[in-house]
Amino acid sequence: MTLHIDSRINLKYHKGTSCYNIGCRLLVFFLLVVHPTFTKAQDNEQSIFWKVSGNGLRKPSFLFGTFHLMGYRFVDSLKETLKALENCDIIVGELVTGSVDEKILNQALLKDITLDSLLGKDLYNNTNEWLHELGGFDLSILNKMKPMLIEITMLGLVQQKYFPQAIGPAIDDYFQLLGKGKGKKVMGLESAEFQMQTLLGTLSLERQVAVLAEFVKNKAACSVSMGKMFNAYRAQKISEFMALLDEEEGYSEAERKKLLEDRNANWMKGLPGIFQRESAFVAVGALHLYGPFGLISLLREKGFHVEPMAIR
Repeated sequence: MTLHIDSRINLKYHKGTSCYNIGCRLLVFFLLVVHPTFTKAQDNEQSIFWKVSGNGLRKPSFLFGTFHLMGYRFVDSLKETLKALENCDIIVGELVTGSVDEKILNQALLKDITLDSLLGKDLYNNTNEWLHELGGFDLSILNKMKPMLIEITMLGLVQQKYFPQAIGPAIDDYFQLLGKGKGKKVMGLESAEFQMQTLLGTLSLERQVAVLAEFVKNKAACSVSMGKMFNAYRAQKISEFMALLDEEEGYSEAERKKLLEDRNANWMKGLPGIFQRESAFVAVGALHLYGPFGLISLLREKGFHVEPMAIR
């Protein structure tokens, strides 16, 4: 299960006099829906928190691998992580929180077709039934949204229903909010427009429908799988975390390269320079860190010393 756009979509509908709001991050999908196969982490490198030093750096920088469905309360308990953030000059995320505008979100809308026509009767009805179970509203209000966004919305609802303790600002957002509150600079490694174009330009509508169909078909296992991921992430059992992702249908190699490897390589064009100029706290999706094309390996190839750190 996987996806990664670091933007937030707010979907609203009125039911009587009440207004229902769903905040769901597109980067959630990189971690929870359809995913590539990832290289197993080394047994001595089971960490979500890393220190970057050497290679002429005056001060160390840090990498933190986030789980986009995990709420901010988890961060509040991370003494060593928060100490590192306090000592850094700049907070770096995939995107700058709040950088999504209406023009960008319009890319998530269907053109010249509606969702009910695209999904077909059976898939539409099955999706609608589960949506009612999770959120109490009808799929018809999302009839212009692309299938990928339907799945993201439902993942957010699964989280809210079964894991209310994880509700609140996502870790990525929270780190940036903490940094801003301390007067630190905040920057993104890519723009929201680039992320949206990459994501929605990589998976065709047909692929999005197939992924949604598989997701709905296996709905009974969703909350169980999500719970296991929360537990593995909290315990920093990275190999177990990846293995849980590997249980789902993966991207093709071409999709994997574009959605993960190419983005990591693009980030590496800027990260070494950032580290040379100032101490940075970099918080990105955990799966961007590991494997031969992950940030840890790529930074080591550039001559940096990257070592796992205790989070507490």
